[in-house]
Amino acid sequence: MAKTKLIEYDTNAGNNTDIDSIALGEGIMAPSDVNNAIRELMAHLKDFADGTHAVNAIGVDNLNFDGNTISSTDTNGNIVLDPNGTGIVSVVSGLTPTGALTPTGGITNLIRTQVFTASGTYTPATNATKAIVHVVGAGGGGGGTAGTASGEAAAAGGGAGGSVIISDVIDVSGGSYTSTITIGAAGVGADNTAGTDGGDTSYADGTITLTASGGSGGSKQLASNIFNNASPGTGSANTVSGHTPILDTRGNHGGTGLTFADADISNMIISGFGGSSHPYGQGGSERQRTSTGASNGASATGYGGGGGGSLSHSNNVDKAGGDGTAGVVIVFEYL
Repeated sequence: MAKTKLIEYDTNAGNNTDIDSIALGEGIMAPSDVNNAIRELMAHLKDFADGTHAVNAIGVDNLNFDGNTISSTDTNGNIVLDPNGTGIVSVVSGLTPTGALTPTGGITNLIRTQVFTASGTYTPATNATKAIVHVVGAGGGGGGTAGTASGEAAAAGGGAGGSVIISDVIDVSGGSYTSTITIGAAGVGADNTAGTDGGDTSYADGTITLTASGGSGGSKQLASNIFNNASPGTGSANTVSGHTPILDTRGNHGGTGLTFADADISNMIISGFGGSSHPYGQGGSERQRTSTGASNGASATGYGGGGGGSLSHSNNVDKAGGDGTAGVVIVFEYL
């Protein structure tokens, strides 16, 4: 069989009797075929270099490339993938480590997201080495309103959204890392009373503590026949130790409850909207009326949203503010 590519060459030199049908045997090879044989060998090498004709396996220094496997020939030898400059190591499909995988540069390859809506303990995936943590405080409850007599109105303030912390990269490697998660309880709205404050949410691993403050509740409003307003809840500063986060911000404040008694605007009343916790939760919407009626405050949605304030207009009973929503901790784990 003519040997037309490198993979057909034999490790036993005596078996290599031709190169692309050019005879190599002693006393057989014509002098004019020497040049032709060298040219065919160069063509085979070029086909290999271009990838036209692959080989089964190749060794380069201490690495062996065999089929779909790259292995080290050193005892306990490392394999280092080191792209130049800002280049990255990109894995197009899945990555399933069966042994140790130790990144020494920036994080890449998100492997799992854990969402904590109840207090507990965070334990990383066995192959996770780094994490980025989002901590969101709970939203405050909306304020409630008192019952109204004829010609009176009341509109309460909205609760504030929970504050937010986004950590920088946290090292979670080593196999024994854990962190205690505490989820802040939602603020609650009630009849004829201020909304309660949202609870603080925290992530604490013994070295790093990230505590996102809950939003305060909206103020109540008593019945009145003149212009009046009820203060909204406000976002509070966070507490951070042992770490410098990439984001540390207060939740958005709620809306002010407003009562207008001027006849020209038909006794319009507007309750305060609930504050948001930025992208994580939406505050309860405001309520509006220009005639007799009453509405409880709208409750928040998502995580860390503030409840909306309630309102009451002419001959109506006490109304409750909307509830805020609880906080959350979201952990993004990386190889």
